[in-house]
Amino acid sequence: SPRISLIYQKPSFYTGSYSRETIIRPLDDIDLYIRIDYSLHAKNKNPKEIMLLFVHALKKSFPDTPIKLSPPCIEVSFFLKRFEIVPVVSYQDNDDIYDIPSADLNRWEQCYPNLPNRWLTMANRRNGGLFIPLIKMVKQWIRNSNLRKPIKSFHVELLTDRVFSEYRIENYPTGIYRWLYATHELFQHNDKPFVVEPEGYEYVDDYLYRNPMLLKIFKAKINDGLRLSDMAIKYWHKGQEGPAVAIFKKLFGTPSK
Repeated sequence: SPRISLIYQKPSFYTGSYSRETIIRPLDDIDLYIRIDYSLHAKNKNPKEIMLLFVHALKKSFPDTPIKLSPPCIEVSFFLKRFEIVPVVSYQDNDDIYDIPSADLNRWEQCYPNLPNRWLTMANRRNGGLFIPLIKMVKQWIRNSNLRKPIKSFHVELLTDRVFSEYRIENYPTGIYRWLYATHELFQHNDKPFVVEPEGYEYVDDYLYRNPMLLKIFKAKINDGLRLSDMAIKYWHKGQEGPAVAIFKKLFGTPSK
């Protein structure tokens, strides 16, 4: 089998927004992939068996720590930090492909956890290092908007890349305004999912269009944010930084420590 043992690679690695440095505090969603030996542990076993073994081992090692199976991951909650642990199988001939448990834990599915890091690094370089900080600002604005359900982190990152594939981030005030304006326009002209994952097979915003209420609320928040940022930008261009900063503080609220 091209799937390999643990001898040749690091036993674990971070992925998701934590590894891409786009996570905002509190650190309550840290993705940790743990490689397992295919021949010894995964061959002829379904993911559910592996996950239950992981849960048992973790509870034995951390008896006083909240641990629960939350497919397709295992949630481990330490003080102010929550990890989502996923057992994965890697391939000898392709460093980008991994097998991870499906949501129902009945089969293994392929994923490409390294691809987002690459396009994000390119986007950040293209925008003079302002891209990643701007993503974190957008995430803070979304958190401050108090939506009933969260907008997925990866969706925000890909949406931001979509916006700034046409614009270049010159500074943060105009960057936030352009994000809100461009996102407003995208929603105006799309009545179905339009943000494609890096592999090109699925839409990362499909969940949003399957929840009409969340979609409606998110659009309304974008409209409100666009109105406020437009006011802030007008003050900022006039050199009136005080009123501009006050409006931006209203947009973002107080970040968590």
